[in-house]
Amino acid sequence: DLMQTASLNGFDTKITGTTGDYSKTAGSHVAVITSGIPRKPGMTREELIGINAGIVKEVTENLVKHSPEVIIIVVS
Repeated sequence: DLMQTASLNGFDTKITGTTGDYSKTAGSHVAVITSGIPRKPGMTREELIGINAGIVKEVTENLVKHSPEVIIIVVS
């Protein structure tokens, strides 16, 4: 939706979504991380944050590798 209305609103923006191939994010100014797993039955919040923190760390490291100046927004 954002890409389809960009020209009408005068935006010169490119939006890329990817899973795993971080080279597609090269040169990004802003990245939004939505990665993580849902809490499973019997799982504590501490266990969940431990797993999700590892996922966010890996994603962040890969984003910064391809876009050193990227601003990262984490949605949880």
